[in-house]
Amino acid sequence: MKKKFYQVMAALMMFILTAAIYTGCAGSVPEEEKIVVPKEQGNEGAGGETDGGGTVGSLEGISGQVQAPEQYETEFSEGQVHVSADAPVILPDGAGFKLYRVTGRVFTQEDYDKVNQVLLKGGALWDKDYEASEASKDAAIVNVPAVVCYTEEPENWEENILSGCVTTDQKDYFVELNNNLSEDWKWVQFEVRGNWANGTFVPSGKDEAAGDIPIDKIREETEALIAQMGFDGFSIAGEEYVHIDSFDELTGEKKILQTGYGLHFTRTLDGIPVTYTHKMGTSVEDDGPVWPYETVDVVYNEEGLQNFTWVNPYQIEAAGEEYVFLLPFSDIQAVFEKMIPKKASSWIQSGNMEVFYQVDEVRLGYMRVRDKENVVEGMMIPVWDFFGSETINFHGGDTDSVTPGTYESLLTVNAMDGTVIDRGLGY
Repeated sequence: MKKKFYQVMAALMMFILTAAIYTGCAGSVPEEEKIVVPKEQGNEGAGGETDGGGTVGSLEGISGQVQAPEQYETEFSEGQVHVSADAPVILPDGAGFKLYRVTGRVFTQEDYDKVNQVLLKGGALWDKDYEASEASKDAAIVNVPAVVCYTEEPENWEENILSGCVTTDQKDYFVELNNNLSEDWKWVQFEVRGNWANGTFVPSGKDEAAGDIPIDKIREETEALIAQMGFDGFSIAGEEYVHIDSFDELTGEKKILQTGYGLHFTRTLDGIPVTYTHKMGTSVEDDGPVWPYETVDVVYNEEGLQNFTWVNPYQIEAAGEEYVFLLPFSDIQAVFEKMIPKKASSWIQSGNMEVFYQVDEVRLGYMRVRDKENVVEGMMIPVWDFFGSETINFHGGDTDSVTPGTYESLLTVNAMDGTVIDRGLGY
């Protein structure tokens, strides 16, 4: 039992490491610089008056509240940090943002059954019993009861894991549902993998060619499958080419074993989507708890479905009926331009390098945040994300460019009060 436990924990730690690699080398904003005190505002809530005599919420709409330009343009330097932006500003339609309470939940039997019926056409779960067939050349095939369990008793953690294979359309898929949820470890995951022994798909970049993959067809079919599986209120929040790497330790060569196209789904609240980023919320400090964000990711290639991953389903309830106050974009812009140079200051230790930030998109949407000391529940709040790339130039001539694609948030700012949020930590 201990051996299997350590194997599972090792796999999860490798998953965290993989996520950390493709989120780049960016450091966090220093703790003492995180809170920005906004200028005085008027009453909050729907219909409240601002200092300028306007209103917030449904009477004015999100666009009217934030007064954002269609394009954000800037260029400036501070010491070794250089920032430039020529980025569209993306606003959601709607009368305003409301707050929502969020708690994590485990997967249910209904969750498993819906995914199995839709993706795997109701296929039976099986596994190979190598111990029962030691004298045989081939392992015996045994049926696995597809029963989803959850126990809070740490000593019985194995009961919370359901795994095996399902054969459908003459293809074998590996299935694993991990329901180990606790107050200090809120990471549950349900995955269906084809060619599962080859590795984990990671982002390649939005415009990278990946064979003859019918993207429009995949998008339409996947949206239909997500709806059939009961993901009410979910929509595509990102899409990009992905690949599986192989690294040869002897030669140091990296090879791409497999490519595909990934679709990232998040839920919408009052028609406003939760913003997708490459940061999963798996960073930790001081051995703190882990609570990754809820996502549903699907990967296809020319052969069809290759991966389905559902992480950390939420339970959500309204925290009030009033719309919250949103700072004008000019205030958010001021926060960004003050704080982005400080992001690199925590790891630039000498004058031997320069950092270049290029902002390609600015987006307003929902994000789940939690209290620093509390991983039991969180809140959905409105935030601004400044998406783009980071390039590090060393004065010796070498360049380390971190360009993970469209979904790398350089800085996230609370749209209500101007607080800078660390997406890796979730607060």
